Amino acid sequence: MKRFFVFLMIFAVAGFASASDFQINLPDTGWGLETEVTDKLDSFSSKFRTFFDKYGAAEDISRGLDNAAAFAADGGYLRSALDYKFISVSVSTNGSVILDDSDIDQFLDDYHDRGDIYAGVGLQAITGSVGINMGYLLGMDRGLYLTLKAGKSSCEAGDIEFDSTLFGFMVNYQLVKPAGKAGFGWNGINVGAGLTYYSNDLQWNSEGLGSVSYTWTTGSYERKIRMKPDMETNVEISGFVLPVEIITGVKALCIFDIFAGLGADIMFGGESTLKYDGYGTVSYNDGTGAGWAAEKGSVSVSGDVEGDKDHIKFKAVAGLGLALGPVHLELPVTVYFDETASCSAGLIGGVSF
Repeated sequence: MKRFFVFLMIFAVAGFASASDFQINLPDTGWGLETEVTDKLDSFSSKFRTFFDKYGAAEDISRGLDNAAAFAADGGYLRSALDYKFISVSVSTNGSVILDDSDIDQFLDDYHDRGDIYAGVGLQAITGSVGINMGYLLGMDRGLYLTLKAGKSSCEAGDIEFDSTLFGFMVNYQLVKPAGKAGFGWNGINVGAGLTYYSNDLQWNSEGLGSVSYTWTTGSYERKIRMKPDMETNVEISGFVLPVEIITGVKALCIFDIFAGLGADIMFGGESTLKYDGYGTVSYNDGTGAGWAAEKGSVSVSGDVEGDKDHIKFKAVAGLGLALGPVHLELPVTVYFDETASCSAGLIGGVSF
């Protein structure tokens, strides 16, 4: 196939750097398509390019995905068992969503349609933690709990592939001692802070994003060029989150534990880069009544967006714990006071002695 190349560089200026390489390879029509469109390059290239411009200014979705990754890294330790004597070991999974006036099933569809939305998903599929009551070792009359946590996993959730890593620590101090008797009681007040490094690499493919056409007239013929693009998106996110929390709770029947609290996640460092590669076919119709020709060209675009992260998000924490002797099962939920519905939830199982 004889090819005619159109190169365009797109630069978006929205408080961050973004660049795209846009290329159209026209098919060999046999009747001089390349010659006819020479004086129309700016017009039809601009129309095709505009289709991808919304992905080249993806500041909000890059920020949303970064926040969601930080939210998914939150927790990872047994908040319902912060009264153990010596040691705690647990395994957890935690996911997060930031929704933009839609349900989670619409996340990718909204991104495809609108390009830049404040929304995101995050996942830490497996996190292991070990906690030690330093207060017991130091002979203190109150608990001082040091928890180390780490996790790495690769998995798929819907159409998105996740590759996640985290490691960090949490320190909790028993500010007010628990009180109660006969199987019922108050857990007192516990304050905590820590530091966690997190990374989330996400990838998804988008097929059938629609079509874009350009029409012009040559003599009595109405010529058309049509582009049908697909796209692959890769997001690389990393950073640090410093959680601060104050938690209390109640016990019932020595089995159930309900906890709640307030806090904030302070986020800093790392990076958030969204890379996209669009590709697809270019078809033509010469207007003679023969329809769309079998001979096709191609279109491609690539770019990356470096987004800024939010630095602090306030949150409310709540959950239900179930204890059967030293064995614990916990369902934690964290709701963030964000500009749209944002939360994380997980499942934790472990033992403490």
